[in-house]
Amino acid sequence: MKVLTQHQFLTAEHLDMLWAVIEKEDTYEAVKTHMFELLGELAACFVPEQLNMLFAKLERRQERSVQDTKRLLTLLQHLALSDKEVSGSRPVIMRVCRRLM
Repeated sequence: MKVLTQHQFLTAEHLDMLWAVIEKEDTYEAVKTHMFELLGELAACFVPEQLNMLFAKLERRQERSVQDTKRLLTLLQHLALSDKEVSGSRPVIMRVCRRLM
């Protein structure tokens, strides 16, 4: 997945598949944690359109467990800290964080 992302071959469909694993009710908690970690690693190589897709998915999800909320906040923190170029994702991260509260 990382190679696909680095070479800009990760498609919207790939991102949808990753996100679908997170949203499935019967997904094991360890798998969800791994998927959030994977998204955090991959997001470092995302182009702006992919970041926007990810943030849109984060915003749309209304109901989430306490564990999912913790994983989401960890992902957002990772994205904010890794955004060295201030690519414009910080305002989106802040907007998502406000919706979580």
